[in-house]
Amino acid sequence: MSDPHLLGDPPIPLLLRRSAQAKRISLRISQLDGRVTLTMPKRLAEREALDFARSKEAWIRKHLEARGEDVMVGIGAEVPLGGKNYRVQAGTGRRVEITADGIFVPGPAARVGARLSAHLKEIARDRLAGASDDYAARLGRSYARLSLRDTRSRWGS
Repeated sequence: MSDPHLLGDPPIPLLLRRSAQAKRISLRISQLDGRVTLTMPKRLAEREALDFARSKEAWIRKHLEARGEDVMVGIGAEVPLGGKNYRVQAGTGRRVEITADGIFVPGPAARVGARLSAHLKEIARDRLAGASDDYAARLGRSYARLSLRDTRSRWGS
């Protein structure tokens, strides 16, 4: 079957992916571009996977609607961080800097979104590690690792 999609208004294109590691069918909706990926075990019939996607169509549409419009982060955009909005500005040097005046992102304008995203993930990881250390100390336990994932877009998560 070429170009699989869910019928309706609007039709939803599906990206089919076979995986030798997959034990069951999974659906993911990219928060970046709204792409719906249907991952299935290698030996599963494509028809079964598409039937699964059709059975979850309401869930898919709900998440695509909740996703909202795409916002391109670039120079001049407002980005929320820690309860405040910061204006993204062109920066100098090698590192992203966050001050009361805004977020200064160095480099070419086409890379501002990617550089800022990477920097915000570092901040999130640092804050998560700090909170995890505090809670682990309170509980008298340790933890082995931290991982940041966006599981809101996977059915059943």
